[in-house]
Amino acid sequence: MLPNRSLSDPDRREKASDAELLAAITRDLRAIYSDIIREPLPDSLAAALRRLESRAAPPAPAPERGKFQVA
Repeated sequence: MLPNRSLSDPDRREKASDAELLAAITRDLRAIYSDIIREPLPDSLAAALRRLESRAAPPAPAPERGKFQVA
């Protein structure tokens, strides 16, 4: 896990790695939208997502019994 360093300092921003910047952006977005993330998904949106997901990719074949799948 990356250290929780402030990227508001311009000198620190220039030296930050991509991973640190991504972690900072993720942390900040989660803090900003934390209330919205906890709200339930509206039924109409959930239905639309299910329709899109069903069109996006064919279903994966069922694994053979007794065999493990590695992702």
